[in-house]
Amino acid sequence: METENPKARPSTPPQAPAHFANLLYFRGPLAIGGKLAIGEEVVTFTPTGWLDRVVGAAQGLEFLLRDLRAIRITGSIERRLLIETESGSFTFMGSGIEAAFKIGRAHV
Repeated sequence: METENPKARPSTPPQAPAHFANLLYFRGPLAIGGKLAIGEEVVTFTPTGWLDRVVGAAQGLEFLLRDLRAIRITGSIERRLLIETESGSFTFMGSGIEAAFKIGRAHV
């Protein structure tokens, strides 16, 4: 007969992201292609390129929306999304930056 562990918590399914965008993440001189996912509490970037994994540039990033300090779009021809958090600054480029900007702006 099994007894329930009163300290065990039921696992909750991960929250579906509010927004996905295929973007380039600029890390130094490298532009890494991947998916930016903005959820209810967390922003993640997951590299998708096999070459990025081969050369070791495939480290993703993750930060809490509450750590967002500033977000803006710069440039006129090559528009870039600049995100500043407590842990650093991140630059992205691609067709999905406007939607990501609008969502992020609501949390600053």
